[in-house]
Amino acid sequence: MRLLVSKIKQHSIASIITFWLLMFVFDEFISSPLIGLIKAPDIVLDVIFKTLELTAGILFNHWLTRQPIHWRAAIGKNSIIMLAIMAAIMVGATVSKLNNLADATIVAVIAAGPEEFLFRGVIFASLLANLKIQALPHRVWAPLSCPAPCSVCTTSAISLIKGCTLP
Repeated sequence: MRLLVSKIKQHSIASIITFWLLMFVFDEFISSPLIGLIKAPDIVLDVIFKTLELTAGILFNHWLTRQPIHWRAAIGKNSIIMLAIMAAIMVGATVSKLNNLADATIVAVIAAGPEEFLFRGVIFASLLANLKIQALPHRVWAPLSCPAPCSVCTTSAISLIKGCTLP
């Protein structure tokens, strides 16, 4: 087992793919069943699930990919304008039921952190750092084209294992 792990760590793309697969397996077969055992409101279950996902992502990153994560973000004028537009859309969509606004805000904040950490922080940054592509358009599109086929294949395989049908 240690030999296999050391071989995976030697190849950057293999470690990125392994990281992604470990996160997928953790979400599907560990976190989701654990969350199913807890009787609580959906919003609380979302918080617990995303906290588990972020914790697993930090641990898997430290153990496998060792991608440095930059926690600070530079927010410019365009980002503030886009955030204001998104907030206005969210308020407009939930104005009839104010309790939905609170739930939507909580879910948006909770879901964004782990997703950005896992996909933009670890996977995307690792692919950009390890792909030896010089031209900027190819450097941006190459990592984006990889996860989609992998995701479809993995989701199909998991659905077949669980006996579910695909939408």
